[in-house]
Amino acid sequence: MPAKPKVDISPAKIMEEPIRRGPKNKITPEVIERLRQGFLIGANREQACAFAGISKQLFYTYIKTHPEIIDDIERWEASPILKAKQIVISELDKKDSATAKWYLEKRDPDFKNKLGLEVEQTGSKLQEVLETYDQESKTDEQTNIS
Repeated sequence: MPAKPKVDISPAKIMEEPIRRGPKNKITPEVIERLRQGFLIGANREQACAFAGISKQLFYTYIKTHPEIIDDIERWEASPILKAKQIVISELDKKDSATAKWYLEKRDPDFKNKLGLEVEQTGSKLQEVLETYDQESKTDEQTNIS
């Protein structure tokens, strides 16, 4: 398999490339490359089709007739998500406590607050209510234990 040419997929470079107006009626290597670029910047399938200048119908027809590309498409779709996860994990490796707290709140039910709310501002009325709720809960638990 020949090596794929390196393409600059920076947003500035992508936006300066002319896009042919109107739907294309066939999938060319250039269209596949535009689809790949779209997926690599986080586009969903509909957005990637628009980015490549093709219809969703043509995209899905192509997938049905060329099932060998499905693995590539799924890999391209997963790439931005995996990059984001890699960044989160690298911040955890740096012992960033804010990232660690956020990660645990999202991934571990034991670390979610009881009401499922996030409080960002200190001194807010919501925070006062939550603190009162937490204190009442602790008092109730102690009363039930005694």
